[in-house]
Formats: sequence, C-alpha cells, structure tokens
Amino acid sequence: MDDQKKEKLTKELQGMALGTVGTFILLAFLTFNSADSSLNSWSSEGGIRNLGGKLGAQVADLFFSGFGLASYLIPLALLYMAYTLFRFKEIRLRSYKLLASFGLIFSLSTLFAFFRDTTILFGQQVATGGVVGKLTCNLLKNTVGPFGAMLLLLPLLAASIMILSKFSFVLFAGWWLENLKNKWAAWQQRRAYNQGEKQKDKARQEGMSAPATSSGPVIKPAAPPAPILNAFKKEKDKKKEAVKTAAVQETFAFIKAEGDFRTPPFSLLDTPPATEKKLDRDALTMNARLLEKKLKDYGIDGEVVEICPGPVITMYEFSPAPGIKISRIAGLSDDLTMALQAMSIRIVAPIPGKGVVGIEVPNRERDMVFLSEIFNCEEFHHNKMKLPLALGKDIAGIPVVTDLAKAPHLLVAGSTGSGKSVSINTMILSL
Repeated sequence: MDDQKKEKLTKELQGMALGTVGTFILLAFLTFNSADSSLNSWSSEGGIRNLGGKLGAQVADLFFSGFGLASYLIPLALLYMAYTLFRFKEIRLRSYKLLASFGLIFSLSTLFAFFRDTTILFGQQVATGGVVGKLTCNLLKNTVGPFGAMLLLLPLLAASIMILSKFSFVLFAGWWLENLKNKWAAWQQRRAYNQGEKQKDKARQEGMSAPATSSGPVIKPAAPPAPILNAFKKEKDKKKEAVKTAAVQETFAFIKAEGDFRTPPFSLLDTPPATEKKLDRDALTMNARLLEKKLKDYGIDGEVVEICPGPVITMYEFSPAPGIKISRIAGLSDDLTMALQAMSIRIVAPIPGKGVVGIEVPNRERDMVFLSEIFNCEEFHHNKMKLPLALGKDIAGIPVVTDLAKAPHLLVAGSTGSGKSVSINTMILSL
C-alpha cells in the first residue's frame, strides 16, 4: 500500500470515528429528558428515555448544565470535522482556533443567559446558558452593567466567528450595501421608465408628443433623411434633370448609343415617408443602463457616455473604468446578446480615435433605407468618382457611396435572404 492511499484510509477512519461520536452526542442532546437519572439528578422513575441510554443522558445533562443551548455547537463541530476528513482534507487544530471555539461557546452561553434563564426545547425545560453562562452574566451585570456586558460579549462573539469561518463582517456589509444600491438604482430606472410610458400614453391620447428626458447618456439625434436635390420637380423639368445627372459622371463609350435614349428618371423610385420617426429616448436609456448593469455583473465597471442611433443598428459608446482590460469586454458579446434579447451584438473594442468601446445593438424596429435617398444625396452627386456605387447607410444613418474604379475586386456573400440580389441591383442602378 502506497503512502497516499494509506493517508486517505487513515483520514477515512478518523472521519468515521468523529462522525460516530458527533452523531451520538447530537442524538443524546435531541432526546434529552430532565426526568432521566444523571450525575446531577436522580429520578425514582424507572427507565431511561434518552436514545443514547444512560451514557447519553449523563452527557446531555452535563453539557446542558454547563453551557446550555450553546452545547449544540460541539456535536455540529465534530460532524463538520468528519465531513472534512471524508473529503480527504487536512484538519489542523491550531491553538488560536481552539481558543476561538471556546470563546464562541462562552459568549453564546452568556448571551443566552443574559436574555432568558430557561427555555422549553423539545418539550423539556433547559437552561439557556447553563452554569457558565449564568455566573458570567451575573458577574458582568454587577461589574460593568448590561451595556458594558454587551460591549464585551458581542465583539468576542464576532471575533470568534471571524477566526473560525474566515468571515468578514466589513466585506459582507459592503456587499450588502452595494446590492441594495443596485436594487435602488434598478427600481428608480423602472420607475422612470414607467413614468415615461405613462406620459407617452397620455400624450398619445391628447394628440401630443411625449417630452424627452434630459438625464442619462448623450443621445445623438438620428441622421436626417438625405435631401432631395430637385429630382422630383414638375414633369416638364424631368428630362433636363436626367441629362444633368448623367453629365456628372464620366462617360465610357463601350457601346455606341443608338436612338434618343434617356436614363430613367429618379421619380420611378419609391420615396421615404414624409413623417420622421421619433427616437424612443427612454428605451435607449434603459438599454444603456442594462448594458452597464450586465457588464458590472461580470466585474466590468464603467458607463455609457454616448448613444448613436441609426436606421438599423444603435451604437452605445461604453467608457470602461481605469484598469479594465478591453479584451474582457470583447469576449462578452454572447452574454450581452442574451441579456438584451437581441439577435446579435457586435463589439468594437476600441473605437478608432476614441477612448471608448462601441457596442452595436440591432434595433427592434428597423428603418427602411430607400435607394432614392442615396441617389439624391450630396455624396452621390457632387463627387469626383468615375463609377460611384450607392451602398446604403452606415450605422449613424449617413449615406455611403464608394468608387468602383478604386475597388475593382468585389465579393458579395451572405445567407439566403440577406439581400445579395438587392445589393447587386443597387450597384447596377448606380452605374
């Protein structure tokens, strides 16, 4: 038998011994009967009612008479030591731990006797503090008074618990206060959100728009729709406008034109609706606060300093606290996606030229990007591009136009229904 296996077998035997003793003492305590004969009392009634027999009755009476209800800590400590040995861990009985154990039992028995002399436990009358607790309680009351007694006993109890369990009351209080502060902040956010919803409902009923809140991160206004450059004029000016538009681009005589052909007018394209969609500032602010809370749950402190809503995606600019690694934020895209119940989230860590991290969240209600907006914007008409391509809008809602002559290698890929054909048709119409 090797040494490691022998050591495990020894710990297992020690655990069985401590577990047996602890179980016997606990069973004797639970079935204690004051009518049983013991070292301190004698009963004329025959029989022992304690499940531990005569020995169990004497052990229970001895500990209850000495330390009262605090005696229950003894079998519980033995059972915990047995559990530790069964897990093949080392038990080191340091002198300071033994003193802390005695201090715990001593302070508890004195505190029990301080408030009550006896109590009924499992149908039997038991001294709450025993002889030790009663004598110490009377001594402290006569010397330092009730307040002084508490001033001595409570720190002794707290110090004993901290030594035995490595529990910090200061850290626990800090955690509790932080948790309370987070719950208070979440309640305030829900309250503000509900009030905003009520105001918007009331405004809708009255035919007015709800007022926007001024608190929270800076929310950039959505990019206005691209201006229409005289494309939709009177019918008699359509041909002139088409000729002007065609003249802006440099022509390539690949095929000789035949007949009186004119490019189709822009009026054939659908135009965006005249009503401008209003930003839901409350929803954007709530998402920003939710992002901050979820990141804080993963130990990443910071705040959302700016929100950039776009037609399809909203960018939340998150400023992390000093000492936070950017790589930790970049690896939480899946967790944030689940927290916000979004289809997907893209994290730009960091945004070039800025000291913030960009979190791109898809909008629940996407705005339609019309081809006529791109064709009639300044970027498409007033440029020096040979082959301008209307690609759409960026995250901020600004039209994007690129020159095919400077980017001849083009690859279009994507899943079914992602818009490949629409993109190709848009590029063809741009030319």
